[in-house]
Amino acid sequence: MNVKNIKRYFPAANTGKGFYSCFDQINDGRREGFLYILKGGPGTGKSTLMKRIGKHFEDLGEAVEYFHCSSDDGSLDGVRLVSANAAIVDGTAPHVIEAAMPGVTDIIVNLGEFIGAGVKAHKEKITRLLKIKEGCFAAAYAYLRAASGLDCANMSLLKQATNPEAVAAMAEKVKLDCFACARNDGGTGRERRLFLSAVGEDGENSGKIGKINFRADNNYGKVYSLNGNAYAARLVLAEIAANLSANNADFTSFCEILCEGGREALSLDGENWLLTANAAEAGIVIDLTDTLIADKYASVRDRLLYGFDTVDKLLAAAARTLSEAKAAHKEIEACYIPVMDFGGLDRVTEHIKKTIFQ
Repeated sequence: MNVKNIKRYFPAANTGKGFYSCFDQINDGRREGFLYILKGGPGTGKSTLMKRIGKHFEDLGEAVEYFHCSSDDGSLDGVRLVSANAAIVDGTAPHVIEAAMPGVTDIIVNLGEFIGAGVKAHKEKITRLLKIKEGCFAAAYAYLRAASGLDCANMSLLKQATNPEAVAAMAEKVKLDCFACARNDGGTGRERRLFLSAVGEDGENSGKIGKINFRADNNYGKVYSLNGNAYAARLVLAEIAANLSANNADFTSFCEILCEGGREALSLDGENWLLTANAAEAGIVIDLTDTLIADKYASVRDRLLYGFDTVDKLLAAAARTLSEAKAAHKEIEACYIPVMDFGGLDRVTEHIKKTIFQ
């Protein structure tokens, strides 16, 4: 298996402004494509079906993109076969998706029809657990709003201590070093918006809680990291994104969770590398320290250290609250799984395997 053919993203995220969806960015709207929209409650096998489809075509050597749930990175919200420009997505709340042209560009796949009547016995339990989930998400969004507001304050302090001319010069250098050939004169380019990071708990790999990401999972050949000035890093990413759009390039912007419209990272289509901010596993560090005005930075340094530390604590609090919601969700799934007709799920899975390239 060629690891370059497998990439993992979040198609949506819990952000400082609430739930933000980029599901419309999964398929390439400039190409013929198709969307299978899965409907059905928790425990009906949506994620299992998508994992099976992805693994099947992954084993055949196809380029596959996996789209993970931002509230549970072990669960899938979508899977896409790149060559076919065809995807299977979870079309249930909070990312409700309906068919635009059923049978032509998309189709609804109802897994709810395989739910047995026995689930009715769990009505009171499911109702209680849904209320727990609702309360957890309300608390998580409160933490995220606070973190977003503090992040804005941190950026304002850094702005006061940043030399804009030095940032512009650094953006030009990064542009020439990394993106000089990123031009497409033969067609319309595309800026694809997705998330590389989410707020959660990465218990399986590192035990990290707070902001987690798929940088390591995606096995980028190179990771360029903009370090030393978070405000300048965002300006550089914005300037390069504008330049790529002007040159009709195809690229992906990875949204920043705490800054609406901001970018955490960029990748160029066809290139297996990433330009990001503050990557611990960076192969190539681009130092932005020289964009800071020393005396002005010294005057705000203590406030910034406190601000960034508090943001991390708020993100960790949000992640722990979301993990409580995840636990409640697992309990709801446990009510449905015993009464599901998984033979029906198997038949649907096989049908999609056979028809997805048609």
